[in-house]
Amino acid sequence: MPEKNNNALDELFVQEPEISKEILRDLLIKYVQLSDEGKIFTKPEFSSLSAKKQVLIILLSKKVLKLKINLEEETTGADIISLTGLARGTVYPTLRDLEKDRLVASKEGKYWVPNYSISNVKQLFSG
Repeated sequence: MPEKNNNALDELFVQEPEISKEILRDLLIKYVQLSDEGKIFTKPEFSSLSAKKQVLIILLSKKVLKLKINLEEETTGADIISLTGLARGTVYPTLRDLEKDRLVASKEGKYWVPNYSISNVKQLFSG
């Protein structure tokens, strides 16, 4: 009897969601270009985005660079400031808001978009 209950509970366990490379491409292609050296180049359309979306685009770009050339995905607020040109007083509150909304995670001052959040980020850009 206990064996059957354990098997029933197995249905609750899943692997971390697989990353949809197509979603990442669709979100990024209009706003950035990436280099094999790990650089992120913003396109003119990037500057028309809200601060929240600019931060997400940079974090998603870092995720792609991790997938393609194995660079560190997690990044600091200072890196985001450098890449976006946004003010410190904009970037850090934006990161806190994104974290509160569970679109971004952080640890020891570094930020990233968890795989489970990508579909929610897509919704933010769609809606």
